[in-house]
Amino acid sequence: YTYRVNRVFGPDDGTFPADWRGDNSFLYIDWGPAEGQRIGLFGYYIDVDSQHSYPSSKTVNNSSQSFGAEYIGNIGALRMRASFARQSDAGDSELDYDADYYLLELGSDLGPLAVLAGCEVLAAGDGVGFATPLATLHKFQGWADKFLSTPTDGLEDFYGSVSGTLGPVKLNAVYHDFQAEDGGGSFGKELDLAATWPVNRNFSTQLKFAGFEGDREGYRDTYKVWVTLEAKI
Repeated sequence: YTYRVNRVFGPDDGTFPADWRGDNSFLYIDWGPAEGQRIGLFGYYIDVDSQHSYPSSKTVNNSSQSFGAEYIGNIGALRMRASFARQSDAGDSELDYDADYYLLELGSDLGPLAVLAGCEVLAAGDGVGFATPLATLHKFQGWADKFLSTPTDGLEDFYGSVSGTLGPVKLNAVYHDFQAEDGGGSFGKELDLAATWPVNRNFSTQLKFAGFEGDREGYRDTYKVWVTLEAKI
């Protein structure tokens, strides 16, 4: 249970609330029927309070209740993850919808390389997409940050990744193909690349690139580059 969510936006941002208040409850129960196998059941209830200086789309309409199940396990050399959830409006939300979530992911090691392929679907119901307002979307739905909220016609993310090492440098490449779940059509495609060099125990550096090429109005081409230096004291 939590009554406050501290968000990434600063108190002087003015566009988005710096924090959300409300009654939020999260339950996750898992069971390991066998070695290397796990089944989980979860229920997430988000009830965001209104803030008079912000519209409902940035406060109460982020309230929802989600219930689902997931499987994570190994089948021989194959790593597998599958999940399903059902979401509807909750709390003081002005929305009225039901939307589903699906995930299927397969991965394996091919010599020095780790490969992964998957499909994540945030479906739409009554013109509202399955919402994940507390998720780290930069990590999962493209580093270009084009999908920090789910489009009204939902989102299908078909992705694949390859990771490995070149000497001490860790390399990672991820490709996304973003489609609309309701009605079809492409939002765009994205290539993400990262190289991380742990120089020593206390210092590391990373070079990261995101390139998004949009296929419809409102999703313009976007390219970003990061250079990160990290020191552990």
